[in-house]
Amino acid sequence: SNSVKAQVDCLPSGHFAYLDINNVKARITSGSSLWQDLSTGSAAYEFPAGSGETVIYAGNFGIGGLDGSNNLHFSGATFENSTFFPGPIRIATATTEGISCAAFDRVWKINRWEVEEFVLKYQDPNYTIPEVILSWPAHGNTADGYAQNLAPFHDSNSDGIYNPYDGDYPEFDLDGTLACGDIIYGDQCIYWIINDVGNNQSSNALGIEVHMQAYAYLGGESINNTTFYRYKVINRSANNYTDTYFANWTDSDIGCSEDDYAGCDVQRGMGYQFNADSIDNDGCNGTQAIGVNPPAAGIDFVQGPLAVIGDNIDNNRDGNIDEVGERHALSTFMYFNRNLPANIYGDPGTDLDYYNYCKGIWKDGTPLTYGGDGHGGTVPTTFAFPDDSDLTNWYGTGGINAGGAWSEITEGITKFDRRMLNAVGPFNLNAGQTEVITFAVISAKDLTGDNLTSLEKLKLADDTIQ
Repeated sequence: SNSVKAQVDCLPSGHFAYLDINNVKARITSGSSLWQDLSTGSAAYEFPAGSGETVIYAGNFGIGGLDGSNNLHFSGATFENSTFFPGPIRIATATTEGISCAAFDRVWKINRWEVEEFVLKYQDPNYTIPEVILSWPAHGNTADGYAQNLAPFHDSNSDGIYNPYDGDYPEFDLDGTLACGDIIYGDQCIYWIINDVGNNQSSNALGIEVHMQAYAYLGGESINNTTFYRYKVINRSANNYTDTYFANWTDSDIGCSEDDYAGCDVQRGMGYQFNADSIDNDGCNGTQAIGVNPPAAGIDFVQGPLAVIGDNIDNNRDGNIDEVGERHALSTFMYFNRNLPANIYGDPGTDLDYYNYCKGIWKDGTPLTYGGDGHGGTVPTTFAFPDDSDLTNWYGTGGINAGGAWSEITEGITKFDRRMLNAVGPFNLNAGQTEVITFAVISAKDLTGDNLTSLEKLKLADDTIQ
């Protein structure tokens, strides 16, 4: 059977921590939901940190592909932690149970300096090993069918067993000599594991285990304004998936929610949102309004999935086709609006809606088209509102000259509560295969300018991140 078994006794994730080492304070939950306080429904991606201003209200992700019988398997969410559940799943059967979900319903927040200190002091009787190092989820319960090795760790005595009292520790690249394998990234990292079979009553689940890292660095202005998200996706099912897409769904809300625009930069591979006005004050109270100098926020895939070999497409837009190890840059950028689930411009209401958005297809089954509001035109494209970033008309429209710069500004579109979807694909995800996808969230605020100069600053910041 191509269906994936679902468990009934896993509870939704309920824990969180803040990524807060640099100029961003971002709330990270132990499920798939990012940047939102689910208990209060409030925004929780603060930039600049300590300002009380937020540039993202909520985020999540979706992933889907076709099995050998051409059935769609899709797991994804928007605001809620309803599709993914805590913990790993069994290697042979792609199942889990409540005791495992409960044990992994947490996040492990760790700073690089803590590990550096551990390496120096772990044998010192006056040193207390931090709880996060002691409880590091290095191993699964092999007796119950889970993988032996989960979170990356440095095995000091090469015995295959994680034991901090032997000098083992979470595997940051402390000396730059790692030859291969997983590591923990950033100067601060939040690590957790989720799956799409716990309590997912849909046979459309993929049977995947996802090892998550949210991390950030201390550095120059651009890196200080950026956070990163690494998804290590492991297909534990017996299905080989083709036409697979991974999407980041984001409801930015640059301060107030009612006055935003969306767009993308095709050459940079970044989707972004920015305030439609030079002053942010529409549709919210004074505590949420940013006022003058509204910032901009963007999503850029630092590492996309491996492209399908022989597809004859320059997927990473480097001028080469089908080179060894070619990975997808941003493949699709779509936008939609709040509270319109029955509308073709609204949030996805079904798995098929979500999957089609990943491919640049509206909810009525028609393709995104160049110009206007992106619907009902004559030239299909995969990038909404690219402005002047693809004037050769090559990447979005396959070489068809569809006109000049296209943006919400050039079209005079009414500002509103925009959501955006940044997708990469198609790629293959075969049974037992692992794929790693990483994206960056970049923010920029021009303290001497307006909404448009913040957007230009965002693009320049993206250049330094890449």
